[in-house]
Amino acid sequence: MLATDILKSKGGDVATIGLEHSVADIAILFASKKIGFVVVADDTGNCLGTVSERDVCQAIAKHAEAAVSMTAESVMTTNIVACSPPDSLAQIMSVMTVGRTRHVVVMDDGRMAGIISIGDVVKYRLEESLLDEKELRDYVLGSGYN
Repeated sequence: MLATDILKSKGGDVATIGLEHSVADIAILFASKKIGFVVVADDTGNCLGTVSERDVCQAIAKHAEAAVSMTAESVMTTNIVACSPPDSLAQIMSVMTVGRTRHVVVMDDGRMAGIISIGDVVKYRLEESLLDEKELRDYVLGSGYN
C-alpha cells in the first residue's frame, strides 16, 4: 500500500486555514469537521505550517485564556512532516514515528496532495494484515485454487 493508494481511497481533501485565523476558529473547524489537524495555507494553497489538537492544547497550557484569540501563525508547527505519493505504508509509519506526529502531509511536486492520519495507517495496515492472513489460510488449506 502506497500513499497514493490511500489518497485514492479516502480522497485528497485538505482542511486549511489562513495565518490570521484564531485558535478559536481552529477549534470550531476541528469540531465542525470532526478533525484534529489543519494545514495553515496562504491564498495560493501553499502549506505554511500545521496546527494539531496538541498545538492548541500546548497554547492553552502556556497562555491560558489568551490562547483562544492567538492566531494560527503564532501556534502553528512550521516543521512540516511530509511524505510523497510513492511512499509505502512502512515509510509513512516511520516518518510519523520519527516526527512524533499523527498526521503527515502528502506533498506531490511541492503541492499538497492530501493528509494521511494515524487512523488511516491503522485502517490500511489492518486490511493488509487480514488479507495476508486469508491468503495464508487458503494456502495451508489448499483452497482458493482453480
